[in-house]
Amino acid sequence: MGWGAIFIGLAGRAYFPEVELLPAGDTENLYPALAQEHLHPIIFGVVVASIFAAIMSTADSQLLVAASSVVRDLYDKIIKKGQEITQRKLVLYSRIIVVVLVAIALVFSLVAQELVFWLVLFAWAGLGAAVGPTSILALYWKGTTRKGVFAGLITGTAVTIVWYYIPILKDNLYELIPAFLLSFLATWLVSLYTQKPENIEEAFVEFEK
Repeated sequence: MGWGAIFIGLAGRAYFPEVELLPAGDTENLYPALAQEHLHPIIFGVVVASIFAAIMSTADSQLLVAASSVVRDLYDKIIKKGQEITQRKLVLYSRIIVVVLVAIALVFSLVAQELVFWLVLFAWAGLGAAVGPTSILALYWKGTTRKGVFAGLITGTAVTIVWYYIPILKDNLYELIPAFLLSFLATWLVSLYTQKPENIEEAFVEFEK
């Protein structure tokens, strides 16, 4: 899937040398524009359906996760901690939260489309840079420490925000790339120097493996 996206982007770059040639001058329209130009109408319909299927599968998953976080983590474990709550009531509250979240999302989609699009792109960059390196090191390097993870999370988030708001940097390189690398480096270095002295040499060996 990743390689497919890359090749579509390269093909679009050759087919539409200028962004203004795309519908509405928006790079997000590249995929459907290429499909409409080169595919049979029936196949194009399948492509459009696949786009909406991907959107729907992501949206419903996010809604369920958000509702579960509010009801299970906030209401059940914090607000009503130690009290008995029936599963039927928790399910009812989860459904109510889903309806409320859908209503809020619809309002935002109607009145603040650009804000929503910006938040999604910014969130992906921030999450990828902050959570990605720390998760990789935590899974594959035993030397990762709690302080190292926090350092990586803070570094990835901070670099993403700073890079995005400096035009000369943003125009030359997507903020996720430097933020990811620096977050990885921060996690590794802080983990390395917050271990017990006798474990540092062992940590170097494990990381090199």
